[in-house]
Amino acid sequence: MRSSGLVLFVCSGLLLLMILVTTGIMLLSIGMTSITGLSRAVREPAILNASMLRSMSFEAIDPSVRSAFASMQMELKCCGVKSHEDWYNNGQRLPPSCCGRVWNGKNGNNICEIPLYSTGCLRPALFELRMLANSITILACAIIIVKAVTLYAAAYTLVTGVVERPPAGYKPQPMRFACLTAPPFAPAYSQPRLEAPAI
Repeated sequence: MRSSGLVLFVCSGLLLLMILVTTGIMLLSIGMTSITGLSRAVREPAILNASMLRSMSFEAIDPSVRSAFASMQMELKCCGVKSHEDWYNNGQRLPPSCCGRVWNGKNGNNICEIPLYSTGCLRPALFELRMLANSITILACAIIIVKAVTLYAAAYTLVTGVVERPPAGYKPQPMRFACLTAPPFAPAYSQPRLEAPAI
């Protein structure tokens, strides 16, 4: 009986180890892929600059690009890529987000002539990307450390048999089973009848 419990414990421990290792490898590969992409953008600002300038040309026709630029310029308090002149160089007017306003879809007072933010968005975007890459790296390192400690503890437990080792002088108790049965069947005629008193 003891050997079958030990075999079951070892098999379940090995299954847990395989699941932990597989999950750890998947998380590590996903994290490394994202860190590689972010670090390339941070390492080579010219690529990010070209990408931002290219997407500026779609700002007038694509609402998702317009929304992304508006939220970036409002959050980072910037205008354009290197400066607000990038909008004019691209043959466009300044968007309302350069003046600290959100475009509401009407053509009335949403014309921005004097920008509130004169700095470009390239440097603040690079700073944000660096912070994101550093945060992902720290999170990946913490996950790797937790996985390593968990794997070491599981392997140590399996090898030493700490869980299965009985204390000195331990005598197992005999197993006791309690059988619960239904109450005996009582026929309907054996139940006392309550009759109404005669008046």
